[in-house]
Amino acid sequence: MGNDKNVHNKYFQFYDDKISDKQKDITEKYTSIYHFSVNIAIASLILTLTYLATYRLEFINSYGIFTLLILIVSIFLSYQIFFGDRKIKYMFKRQYDKFVSSINN
Repeated sequence: MGNDKNVHNKYFQFYDDKISDKQKDITEKYTSIYHFSVNIAIASLILTLTYLATYRLEFINSYGIFTLLILIVSIFLSYQIFFGDRKIKYMFKRQYDKFVSSINN
């Protein structure tokens, strides 16, 4: 956005004034689900590695297999929420494009 030091404040003023409440709600819902999925992925990764280190030979018979399954599902969900059709990346890009066009006009 160039050398404009107030662009951060301008964006939030734009977000507060020009973005509809419905679009804000959708964006907040998707980002909440995304952050939840990422946090679950991190926690399940730590647990999976812990189970793998503890039960190397018995990993399949321990709870490690469940943490691995949760890790895979949460990574897939995080990817789908971020890159899926009309999800977070789409919503952020849409808001960014509206913001840029409002500045240029």
